[in-house]
Amino acid sequence: MGNSLGYACNKEDVKILSEAHRVLKRGGIIILDTPDGALVRETFEKRSWEWMDANTFVCREREINAEKTCLAMREMICDTRKGVVRDQFYEEYLYSYSQLSATLREVGLHAENNTAYCVGQMSQRNQDLGMMNARMIVKAVKVGEADSPVVCGDE
Repeated sequence: MGNSLGYACNKEDVKILSEAHRVLKRGGIIILDTPDGALVRETFEKRSWEWMDANTFVCREREINAEKTCLAMREMICDTRKGVVRDQFYEEYLYSYSQLSATLREVGLHAENNTAYCVGQMSQRNQDLGMMNARMIVKAVKVGEADSPVVCGDE
């Protein structure tokens, strides 16, 4: 599910979430997985690398914009025998929980307060995992007309 929203640091997320709201029934659920923007900003490192196995490693170069809202990353996957096997670029908007909650409310979804934070070193090899070190797993529910969460059994 990694990085459900925020690609290219544009305003498409509202369109995506509006469409999710449209297709969900009242009480329907959407699960979002995004970087924890606050923690990414706090622990930002410009460069890192990670060994995937004995022959494969990932080099990462990152830049954060002046407003600290958008992270641009280049990720090169290298094989010691074959050389560079993948070279990719991407950008990700760095939502804080309050920003994501506000965006969800804007389209009629309610972020439940049981958000999971996957924080810290999740690598078995104790190496950098890029934005995967700081995740927010957010459960949002389509609310009813009264703009309040739906209680189980409500129609």
